[in-house]
Amino acid sequence: LNTLNRTTNVPPEQTGTLQRGRYGKDVTARTLLRGHYCEDFPTRPLKRGHYSKDITARTFQRGHYSEDVKARTLKRGRYSEDVKARTLLRRRYSEDVKARTFQRGRYNEDVTARTLQRGRYSEAVKDVTARTTLQRGRRYSEDVKARTFQRGRYNEDVTARTLLRGRYCEDVTARTLQRGRYSEAVKARTFQRGRYNEDVTARTLQRGRYSEDVTARPLKRGLSNEAVTTRTLQRGRYSGDVKARTLKQGRYNEDV
Repeated sequence: LNTLNRTTNVPPEQTGTLQRGRYGKDVTARTLLRGHYCEDFPTRPLKRGHYSKDITARTFQRGHYSEDVKARTLKRGRYSEDVKARTLLRRRYSEDVKARTFQRGRYNEDVTARTLQRGRYSEAVKDVTARTTLQRGRRYSEDVKARTFQRGRYNEDVTARTLLRGRYCEDVTARTLQRGRYSEAVKARTFQRGRYNEDVTARTLQRGRYSEDVTARPLKRGLSNEAVTTRTLQRGRYSGDVKARTLKQGRYNEDV
């Protein structure tokens, strides 16, 4: 009876506890009886391990996240944020003050170098003159002025961008594909796989898609032929006269 009178005589604004486990509002704490959350002023523990809110840290006990003043750490290897470093426990990346590193070969940003561990590219800052050969020897090397992917993605130099696997080569004066697809000057941009060729006077598709000249636009497969002089479609390719562009097996020859 004493305990019953004690609980009934205290007004609910001070206790603030719901008997059926919804929530409780107190001056210092909000507590769910069924272990949903507990907010206290200095410490906030959960009964069933959902999370704990402290003044300095917020921690999920089931490995969701932990927010501390200096660090945020996931117990299940999500991420860790420190003042000087952010480290993924499962080797995703590490962010230091001077470096950002993907351990799985994504990228590495350092003050002096960006190095991928699996040989994607290597960018040195201090090496002005020398070019270091990368791991697989045959590809190419890069120095301060270049970014190079070893797996044939691209090479950005001051004067040239070269794809090793015959994608494209962008030079100041010329763009040349290594596999004999085409050679293009400063006035043209050409995709090797028959996409388009953008010249000052013409856009030519290698596989006979279309050719757009200043004077003529013939369609690709003999549908129509609009030319000031003559253009003959040959199986979707064509032979242009006066300014003479000839497609040969989806490639082309730019004459005068």
